[in-house]
Amino acid sequence: MTIIIKDILQGRNYPDAGAYLYDQMMGNLDMTDKFVWDLSGVSVLPSMFLTMSMGRMIKERGVGFVKSHISFANITKSQVDRIVKYVDVMSKS
Repeated sequence: MTIIIKDILQGRNYPDAGAYLYDQMMGNLDMTDKFVWDLSGVSVLPSMFLTMSMGRMIKERGVGFVKSHISFANITKSQVDRIVKYVDVMSKS
């Protein structure tokens, strides 16, 4: 299932967008086990957004869950670096 992150962010503050993404993913786990975050048109990935989506998943289900259920499309090198660092920090907390 592909999720257009730009659409999730549009019209929402970062924490609300992250919570919305989390709810969308958890609500669709019975229909798919792989989510593709399409980052086209997304320039930044704020901590508040990541904390309410990916961070919450890591805390509740572990890093392995995130690594096995989320992949990325149209992702920049800086976004890869940001996500790798974020997951690394979260996995140690």
